[in-house]
Order: sequence, then structure tokens, then C-alpha cells
Amino acid sequence: MVEKNVRFLNWVVSTLIGALAARGVYAAETSFGTKEAHSRTAQVEFAAPVLLEEVLRTAERHSLIAVQIQHRFSIGQQQFVGFFPIPKNNSPEEIRAKWFDAYRAFLQDMADTANKVEVKATLGWSAQQTLGDISGQFKTALAKVKLAELKADGMIVKGDMLAIETLGRSSSLIENMDIAPVISSQSSLDAQYHDQRDVTSAASVVDWERWLPEGGSVETGPSSSGGRFVQHYMFWDDVSGFPSNSTYEHDFFLNNDPASMLGPGTYLTDRESPITRFPNVLYAASNLPTPYLDTRFEDPGYELAYTIGSANAELIKAYTWYWTYIRTENGTTNRDNAKLNGQIGHRSPSWCTSVWCSFGDLTVSIIPAWKIAVPSGMSWQK
Repeated sequence: MVEKNVRFLNWVVSTLIGALAARGVYAAETSFGTKEAHSRTAQVEFAAPVLLEEVLRTAERHSLIAVQIQHRFSIGQQQFVGFFPIPKNNSPEEIRAKWFDAYRAFLQDMADTANKVEVKATLGWSAQQTLGDISGQFKTALAKVKLAELKADGMIVKGDMLAIETLGRSSSLIENMDIAPVISSQSSLDAQYHDQRDVTSAASVVDWERWLPEGGSVETGPSSSGGRFVQHYMFWDDVSGFPSNSTYEHDFFLNNDPASMLGPGTYLTDRESPITRFPNVLYAASNLPTPYLDTRFEDPGYELAYTIGSANAELIKAYTWYWTYIRTENGTTNRDNAKLNGQIGHRSPSWCTSVWCSFGDLTVSIIPAWKIAVPSGMSWQK
């Protein structure tokens, strides 16, 4: 960590370049000495909420591109983070309107589905009643939301490394910044910082009863504002398996196997960013502690992940509803199937809470492949 909370991830690029070249993927673009090799992305946290116009001006002043906005908001007693990809070639007014519409679509979709979820009676607490209350809270938030109140608490910028460093050191708006290459070898980073991993992790992850959610629901369907969504409800009855440096990912995969009995294609769009393989979303949100939108980096192509993780899983509370939401454009098929896994991991280095610093330790199947019909709703209990 260096001055002014600008935090650099000194990732080793060469390992990934070799792996990509071996697959014949982006070989030319990822060689050293190219413009792409000097390009970086950075996760920025603002010291206070910032208006959209200031977000765009701040990036533009440093010849950077703002590619995503994060904003915090409360629903009842729950704190959420929303993720909105900034559309290209749009005016600030157009971006703000689309951000507002995406946020409202999230609130509407959540209000519509919370009452439809049928929770197993064996869960042993007032889970169904709690979901009914949550539905009302989303409806209240939807009625009160105002365009002028939207502000950003963070952003992701992309551009030249020197420009990003200058932004981090010179802007009074910024509280923290994690800088990373566009491409990276996660295993190299983990090895570099392995001594920072919580020593209790190895023992606790084996006992998955102590960290896997107790129950929940997965819902897929058309969004109220166009496109399609997947949302998850989950709760824990035991969180003692999360040590102080824990991450958790609620991994949802659509079947993209050409040999699938339903044929090729996916219900949600299969589009993703090049190299880093982030799924192209219209909006995403979660109340998991320090949520992040997961990448498909190093995942096989026959199954596509639509996942939100928690970078501070040690802060998850028992008997509290958590949920994740991802909305995308329509995929290429109207019928699909899916699977659901839970994964515990750790942060490396421990101070970093971005997706690139989350490393999986153990994955446990919650609903096996390919037992989830899409679109549909399905409750589960471990």
C-alpha cells in the first residue's frame, strides 16, 4: 500500500499471456510492449457520494474511461451495492436516465418475486414472513426513488497506468483505489501474498456445514423493464466457518454445452468482456458484505457463470436474508437449465476487496447440474 490509499496489485502478467497464447486467444493483443499491456483497470472508492457528471468529468480530465458505477443504497435495514455499466457514446443525461431505469427495474423485480418465493417450512424461523416484509420494503423504495438522488460511491476506470496513478494521487474525491492490470495470473498473485492468508482457513473450509448457506431460492425470468434476470435469496444458520479473511461466491451457471438436450444457447446473454471475461450485465446488486461481480476468467466455455461474491464473508450474519440480482439482455434461447454451487475462498492480499483478489478454496454443489429449470423459481435447503 502506498500514499493516499492508492493500492497497487503487482500481478504477474506473463503467466496469463502464455496460457492465452497456448489457447490461441488474444495472442497479439496481450504481448508485452503493446498498448494493451500498459492498460489497466482500477476500482475507485469515493470519500463521499458523487454526482454522475463529476464521475465522468473526473475520468475525462485524466484521459480515462469510466466503465462502471457503483452506488450504495438501503432497503429497510439492509445495505446494498448496485453495479451499473456505463453505456458508451451516451450523454450524461442519457446515462443518468438509463441508470435510474435500471435501478427501478431492480426494485420492481425484487418486489414482484419476494412474495412468490415458497420457503421450506423446515427452515425453523419466520423466513416466509420476513420475505413478505422485504417485498413491501422494495415497493416502498420504488415509490420513493428519485432521479436527482442518484449518486455514485465508486467507479471502475480503464486507461493508461500513469494516468490512473495520477488520478489516485491527485483527486480529492478518492478515498481508496485498487489498481490492477487488465489481464493477470491469479495464481501468481496468490502465491506472492500467501503469508497474509488467515491460518484457520484450511481447517474451516473442509467443514462446509459451517459456511454453506442453509437455504434459499433461485429465480429466473423476464424483467419488468425488458431483458431477463437471475436472483438468489439465501440465509445462513451457521457462519462459524468463515475466518477473518474469507470470501464467498454464490455460483450460478447456465448450461452452454452444444450437446445439451435443450440445444445450444443460454437464457441470459452469453456476451462478456474480452480477456477479463466479465459477463455483460444491464444491472447487478447485492446486500452481501462488500459484493463484487465475478468474472468468468479461466472458466470453461460450456458453462457460463452469472455470479456475485462477497469479499468480506466473515461479516455475513446468521438468520438474515441475503440476495443477489443480475439482469442482462435476452439470451439466444427461451429454455435453459442451470446448476448452483457455493464456494468459500480467501482474499490475497488481505487488504484488497476486488474480484481479482478472491481465490477459491472449496466448492460445494447446492443444486447439481443441470437440475434447475430456466426460467422458473426453485427453493432449496442443504
